[in-house]
Amino acid sequence: MRIPLLSARPVPVQPRNVPGTFSLRSRMGRFCRTMLLAALLCIPAIPCATPQAGESPRGRAVHCYDGDTLKLADGRKVRLLGIDTPEVAHGDSPAQFYAAEATALLQQTVRGRELSLRAAGGQDRDHYKRLLADVRLEDGSSVNQLMVREGAAFVYMHKDNDPDYVRTLLQLQREAMQAGRGMWGPLKTMPAWRARYVGNRNSHRFFPEGCAAAGNINPRNRVTFDSLGAAFEAGFAPARICPFWPDAGDR
Repeated sequence: MRIPLLSARPVPVQPRNVPGTFSLRSRMGRFCRTMLLAALLCIPAIPCATPQAGESPRGRAVHCYDGDTLKLADGRKVRLLGIDTPEVAHGDSPAQFYAAEATALLQQTVRGRELSLRAAGGQDRDHYKRLLADVRLEDGSSVNQLMVREGAAFVYMHKDNDPDYVRTLLQLQREAMQAGRGMWGPLKTMPAWRARYVGNRNSHRFFPEGCAAAGNINPRNRVTFDSLGAAFEAGFAPARICPFWPDAGDR
C-alpha cells in the first residue's frame, strides 16, 4: 500500500500580535487622527472679524476723505452719522469754507486708531454703501460729538436718527455757536450769515430765500429764518440744491 504524500504548498502563517507593538500603517493612522482632532479643537480660538451679537463693529482708521467720511484698514468706508461738514474740492467745485480745517481735525482725531462703530439710526448704510455710525474712540468718546463740539461740523439729521442722539448733537452745536468755536466765529462775519432762508419742517433742510426749490415746499411745512444762525439754531441743515456756503477763500 502506498502512503499519500503531503502537499508541498506552504501553509500561510497568521501574524502574531505582540503586545506593545504597532505596524507602521497603524502608527500613521493614529498620528493623522490625533492631528485632525487637535486642529478641530483649535478652530474656535481663531479670532473672527464678524462681531458677536450686541458687539459694535470695529476697525482701524487709515484715511479721511473729508470732515465726515473715513476709511478703515479693511477697505470699509464710514460716514459719521447725523453730522455734515463743508465740502472739499471736487472737480471744478472749489473747497468750501472750513473744509480743510474739518478734514484736518478728523484726521488728527482718528487716523491710525482703533474705532468702534455704533448705530444711532434705522439704516446702517447710505446710498453710497458707506457705513453710517456714531464713531467711538478707544475711551468710548464720540468722534461725531467732538466734531460738532469743536465747531467743525453741523447737525444733519434724518427722520430715522435716534432722537436722544440728535438732541445731544444739537445741544453741542448751540454751545459751539454761542462760543464762536471753529467755523462759527468767522461765519458770523460773512454776508451769508445775515441772509434770509426758507426751511422744510419735514426734511429739516433749508434753502436760500431765492432758491426755486424753496417754492416747492408744502406751505404747512414751510418755515422762514431771518439769518443763517436762526436756521442752524433750529436744527436745520443746508440743502444740496442752491448751494450758498462760502468758498475757502471767502474769509
